[in-house]
Amino acid sequence: TIVKDFFGGKSLVAADDQFSKYRHKVLKISAVTSGTFKPEEVKPLPNDYEPPEDHFVKINDLLFSRANTTDLVGATTMVFDKHD
Repeated sequence: TIVKDFFGGKSLVAADDQFSKYRHKVLKISAVTSGTFKPEEVKPLPNDYEPPEDHFVKINDLLFSRANTTDLVGATTMVFDKHD
């Protein structure tokens, strides 16, 4: 099997205060658009949001963008290392 399953992400509004400590972050489009996974390209989520377990990035995940521009839709990268 090449692809086990597909899971859709969720569009969330980033937390307003970018300087507080946050429990979770969401990937920005720039995390996948270069063809190399960039785990530092994130924005904070409100601390009252608890993401489902299958939304966390894992080794061997294939990530692709669903951005709303023709240049970025389908930008793809693979995750080869473990990330927090």
